[in-house]
Amino acid sequence: MLSAAKEKRQHGSMQVPYSYYDCRMPDYFPGVPLHWHGEMELNYIKRGTGYFQYEDRLLTAHAGDIFLIQPNLVHAILPAEQESMFYDTIVFHKNMLIGGYDDRSYTEILQPFFSARRRIQAPISSYQIHQTQELQMICSRCMKPVVLHCRELQSRNDHRYP
Repeated sequence: MLSAAKEKRQHGSMQVPYSYYDCRMPDYFPGVPLHWHGEMELNYIKRGTGYFQYEDRLLTAHAGDIFLIQPNLVHAILPAEQESMFYDTIVFHKNMLIGGYDDRSYTEILQPFFSARRRIQAPISSYQIHQTQELQMICSRCMKPVVLHCRELQSRNDHRYP
């Protein structure tokens, strides 16, 4: 793994165990350089087109796509030429998904996923799933409480907000 590419930003805190980012390329930043971190990352493409680089694979991102990035996976997010891409990102510690280390779902599904012995197919694409509206509704329901919570903390200038 590229030690120089390890991200130095802390995502979340003990009180708020995740970070939410409202991302707009190129409006807010030109792209996300190649990096890795020990947390999980969930990206939902709201609008536009761009690229996700997973190690040596370059994948096209379209509105409705979901990119789940495993811990310690080298990745980058790049703009498409003459395109904008708006997306939500939640970076969170894998412990948010763990009920208990002796739980069967942890030992058989999550632990191999966290250790990269099992890879997820990326992206989870609206083109591959026939129930696109249902998928978008699920993402919206999952993201909405996190987004609202982060906005509330931001509006209060809460010191715990990452």
